Amino acid sequence: IIKINQNEDKIPENIDQLLIIHPKSLSEKMLYQIDQFVLKGNGAVFFVDPFSEFEKVNSLSSQNDNNIPKSDLNKLFVNWGFEIEPGMVVGDIINGRKVSLGSQNNEKIVTYILWLALQGDLLSKDDIVTSNLDYVFFKSAGSIKFNRSINKVEFTPLVTSSKSSMLVERFKIQFSADPEKLLEQFESENKSFILGARINGVFESAFSNDDVKKLGYNNKEHLLTGNNSNIIVFSDTDLLDDITWLSKQDLLGRSNLIPTADNGRIVMNALESMSG
Repeated sequence: IIKINQNEDKIPENIDQLLIIHPKSLSEKMLYQIDQFVLKGNGAVFFVDPFSEFEKVNSLSSQNDNNIPKSDLNKLFVNWGFEIEPGMVVGDIINGRKVSLGSQNNEKIVTYILWLALQGDLLSKDDIVTSNLDYVFFKSAGSIKFNRSINKVEFTPLVTSSKSSMLVERFKIQFSADPEKLLEQFESENKSFILGARINGVFESAFSNDDVKKLGYNNKEHLLTGNNSNIIVFSDTDLLDDITWLSKQDLLGRSNLIPTADNGRIVMNALESMSG
């Protein structure tokens, strides 16, 4: 595993595939390097997030409009045939996790529609990444929207919500989430939303020849299209956080981490799938 600085202007030649997690404020040169890496047919797995609960809890900075705990690569994704719907998170009343609210003497159990426990048919049985998984847990995930007018790209959903779902505007949870209020305001859109997908086919570059010239790269090496691009995208990063899918148990004086969901396996499956 080699860590690449986000301000580097070249991805090393010996990199076989990219794992990109919660990309923020990437330089134009790094965005271009990712674009060209994918267009060459190299594998890449992306974890992006319209609202990172992990960052919100662990960030020392204030949560103003300019510092929302989000990541976004739609500058690239739109040209590749899809996007993560900006500023929206997926709520699912059927698969929302039960949470306890209030004091011990006045405890309420409420469905938190943004914490999604997903299993069964919501995990694709036709793709090697998800076919052997039992259950995954996402938090405040986004919606991956496919551009159906682009017929040279194949879009395969891997993880979806139930049809009893809706999109929730991020500002409703940006400063403080109220599970009861979200539940009261829930109105099903009668459609499932895609939280993880495999996308392959003919991708178009997000950079024109003029863009490349301004960045100082050689136009002759620039790929405008990639005929055999193949990536996997997840619209959540909180699924990677230990607290989301691991339970700590003390046994005979030793501390053990016990998986409570298949989040670790979905990451490893994606990486192994990309590497063949």
